[in-house]
Amino acid sequence: MKGYIKGKTVILLEELPDNLQEGDEVNILIFPNTPTQKQQFDLGIVPTINDKKFDKPGLHLGAISTSNDFDEPLPDEFWLGES
Repeated sequence: MKGYIKGKTVILLEELPDNLQEGDEVNILIFPNTPTQKQQFDLGIVPTINDKKFDKPGLHLGAISTSNDFDEPLPDEFWLGES
């Protein structure tokens, strides 16, 4: 993606990809076109994944349970590989 920097603003010279919507958060990566062209840069736009929608307590309440003897010591047969 091509663009330029004016002050502290990135000006894009191309349309954004169709899969980006207004309000989406993105990371903008700026890197030189080639090592010899230090004043020309390409822009890479990467969508930011919003993990906050998965951070809800009780989302899978009851999905996991433990037995009543969960904290009891395991028998020697377990550690010795005997059945």
